[in-house]
Amino acid sequence: ACQARLRAGLEAHPDDFFLLLELHLARRTTEDFEVVQSSLAALAAAHAGDARYALLAAYLLSSDPDPSPARAPLEALLRSHPEDAWVSLTAARAWSRGPGADPARVQSHVLAFRRACPDSLESYHLTALFPDRKLAARLMVELRERLAKRDDREAQLAYPDLWQLELKLVPAERHAALRAQVARDAARQRA
Repeated sequence: ACQARLRAGLEAHPDDFFLLLELHLARRTTEDFEVVQSSLAALAAAHAGDARYALLAAYLLSSDPDPSPARAPLEALLRSHPEDAWVSLTAARAWSRGPGADPARVQSHVLAFRRACPDSLESYHLTALFPDRKLAARLMVELRERLAKRDDREAQLAYPDLWQLELKLVPAERHAALRAQVARDAARQRA
């Protein structure tokens, strides 16, 4: 049903890149990955020079359990579009896991994303991978402060990222206090 609505939307708005993105992400759940990826590769080739389609193909590759095939295309996109925040974030995700994962590149790409989108909460989940633990701890404190001032959906979805980061970075002897804070956070979300 979701794919049918997306296809209908694309018939009405064939140039809507975000509908196309959502359709391919939805197809990924019901079709063979290689079929969806070859479809995206064909779209990228048909729209050569349009970085959005190259990013879409790389994004899908980066969502695979082994994201390493996405890395070279993403690095090429970064060379041609160094200020593109979403290319930086997708590259950070691609370098975050799998063979050849590189925490230093994750950190570099996340910081580039944060410079371009300072108000976004989108990249905090990758902070736990930073090799610079002081920077990760500073961003953890920043995230808690930001979430205390917000109660929108994006903020609610960011709390698990915060909790994961805190459990990783806060010393074990402070975990009891941290669990109490998590309980307060959860109560605040339910209120």
